[in-house]
Amino acid sequence: MFQTIDPYVFDNHFEPRTPSPEDQAVFLKDRRVFVLRDGDRIGLPKCGEYDTAYTYLFSVSGIRFFLGKELPDALKKADSFWGYRDLFGQRPEWLAFAAMTGLQIGCWYEDSTFCGRCGNRMAHSPTERAMICPHCGRTVYPRINPVIITAVRDGERLLLTKYARGFDRYALVAGFAEVGETIEETVKREVFEETGVHVKHISFFGSQPWPHSESLLLGFVCDAQDTSITLQRSELSEGIWVTREQVPVQENTLSLTSTMIEAFRLGKI
Repeated sequence: MFQTIDPYVFDNHFEPRTPSPEDQAVFLKDRRVFVLRDGDRIGLPKCGEYDTAYTYLFSVSGIRFFLGKELPDALKKADSFWGYRDLFGQRPEWLAFAAMTGLQIGCWYEDSTFCGRCGNRMAHSPTERAMICPHCGRTVYPRINPVIITAVRDGERLLLTKYARGFDRYALVAGFAEVGETIEETVKREVFEETGVHVKHISFFGSQPWPHSESLLLGFVCDAQDTSITLQRSELSEGIWVTREQVPVQENTLSLTSTMIEAFRLGKI
């Protein structure tokens, strides 16, 4: 999956650090990140190239990344700002992951500019990854939304779906957890709401950070209690049962969804 960057090691521990000229700089514009291109590889600028204030983000195997608090004038008209989808699958993989994660944290800082309680401007915490309201004292931390991805089995068959809009490939049932429910209850509710199928024997498969929606994806495998499909047309355009032989070979396993589909095709789940 895209967050697997071995032998590089991601360390998101926050410390109040000052950047060196050689540290990596993350600059945002319109919820996109400034990226350098060198042949088939990507890069990020260095902090020493721009005289601006920075906030420490994280490190990858000792390589430190800092968020530029303001966009330098030299970059305001640049056209090399990339979104999450642009970065997906780019090389080197560890830097693409770092750029996506930096973009996610940077967008959170932007979204937390003003206090949701009193409306005053927030300030960066000097000691932790948080925003603090100097007026009312409210402290806000990065939000992570739990989302389930579910491989529903009927013996040797797998339930594949297509979204009603946007992504046009076969996928698995997915959805956000709601207030007051467990993750297992989310699995049951989402599968039934979207396909009309009841499930049982829920087991955990794996997880994946998903910066596109500020989410943590939680993958589960379960068995169908019934197999009649009734689609929630506002969410899905198609839902079908396929055998292992009919499951399409995945182009890559960068996402948790494709990893789980491929695992079923190969008889691993």
